[in-house]
Amino acid sequence: MTALRTSGQLDFSSLKKGLQIKDGQLGAHLKKLEDVGYIFVQKDFFDRKPRTRYEISKAGSTALEEYVRTMENVLQKLKNT
Repeated sequence: MTALRTSGQLDFSSLKKGLQIKDGQLGAHLKKLEDVGYIFVQKDFFDRKPRTRYEISKAGSTALEEYVRTMENVLQKLKNT
């Protein structure tokens, strides 16, 4: 989600390389994010090869912001203990 938020639209290969995970792991995560409406998926052909691109949705961006706020609160509480 962070990669899509900071980089905009990314293809499967770029995400896989950047996250350093296996195809199946990335595919499973992306499917879950798509199912809840956090990302958009676009499939096309580039140089006669299939290409799948992903982009964060408004709902995904909002969910990411909420997650970051929650984690910041957790870290702040840890610092105060």
